[in-house]
Amino acid sequence: SLPRDVREYEPHVAIFGGERGTELIERLLHEARPLLAPSAELCVELDEEEQAMPMAALARALYPLASVSVCQDHGGYDRVVRVSLPPAG
Repeated sequence: SLPRDVREYEPHVAIFGGERGTELIERLLHEARPLLAPSAELCVELDEEEQAMPMAALARALYPLASVSVCQDHGGYDRVVRVSLPPAG
């Protein structure tokens, strides 16, 4: 029942990423922690405006020293959570 432009072009995992739609993003935020270097940035794109605040809150909890921001798309929707780690030292 998905629109053709979604069904035929979006990756399957992006469409069926879990009941809440954020499970894969949550996993990435958890698993990326030991892999990120000082001053690294991690950005995750969100599907719905309602996902931004919970994912930003999770990022702030997991990366307490990082700067976490929510970026809007051209339509004014909260679309990306950006995690900027501080430099070493």
